[in-house]
Amino acid sequence: MDKFLLVSFGGLLGWFALKLLGLGTWTWQMSISIGVLWHFTTILVLAIIGARESLKQTDSHFLERWKNSAQKTSKHALLLTLSMGVWYYVVAPGALEKQKQSQVDQVRQALGNDVAYAALQDEQPELENRSREDILETQMKNLEVFYSPLFFIGLSLLLWLFVGLASAAMMDLIWQRIWL
Repeated sequence: MDKFLLVSFGGLLGWFALKLLGLGTWTWQMSISIGVLWHFTTILVLAIIGARESLKQTDSHFLERWKNSAQKTSKHALLLTLSMGVWYYVVAPGALEKQKQSQVDQVRQALGNDVAYAALQDEQPELENRSREDILETQMKNLEVFYSPLFFIGLSLLLWLFVGLASAAMMDLIWQRIWL
């Protein structure tokens, strides 16, 4: 089996195993942090594999090597995004909604009464000209957008594509200088 496929699918299966292990016991923040660290490590390993293979195949210009290794990290970012879709739509469909509700409760607690809002206005004077209801409505709309599955997964795709491309570029730049 190709090293890329082995590492990529191993990373995704490991992520699913970690998510299942922590389901219901880890906080949202801890689960996200562990997932980010896991995925970043997988992408970094793929970038290293891509840099090694690109350098073995050709001793050409950096951009040619980067193109070859960035394909591996980009493919993994796409597979990762599809896996996130499976997680948030099939395995744990209520996870984003539960986190959104938690954030809604925190906002309502911070803005829920006149005393809490006055304290917030003292800390942030730019809120002085806005009503509590206006800010509450704006925050609720923001949470509705951010915690929608399509936005969350789409934003994750952009993040992982950027991380993959940057990691591949970094590995292609330094691999030749360090190991040859």
